Amino acid sequence: MTAVISGFFRRTGRSFVEYFQRIGNDYRTVAKETVEACKEKPFKAGFYFAGLGGLVYAYRTNPSEESMMNDLRERRQIMTLLPPPIHNKESDKYIRIPGPKPQRLDMERVLPQHS
Repeated sequence: MTAVISGFFRRTGRSFVEYFQRIGNDYRTVAKETVEACKEKPFKAGFYFAGLGGLVYAYRTNPSEESMMNDLRERRQIMTLLPPPIHNKESDKYIRIPGPKPQRLDMERVLPQHS
């Protein structure tokens, strides 16, 4: 019984090693072909690398939702220091924090009038 189990693990272990060797060989071949293609067509390679660099830059500088909301809150606070008549309407529109609109308070319902 132990011979069967050890034989199974030996065969499985070899197949895993062979599998990863084939994967490594495939990646090595692709890397060599990519370098050769970059040498043959440097303008095309530069275009692709510039696009890839732009995507990496956009990903790295993209703010999180929390930092964006904090920035909006800070700018909103600065706007409160200015009198409303001199606010730029476009600035007011962009400084509003997204979310549900506040409900209007119905004073008659809150403070009923008794006659």
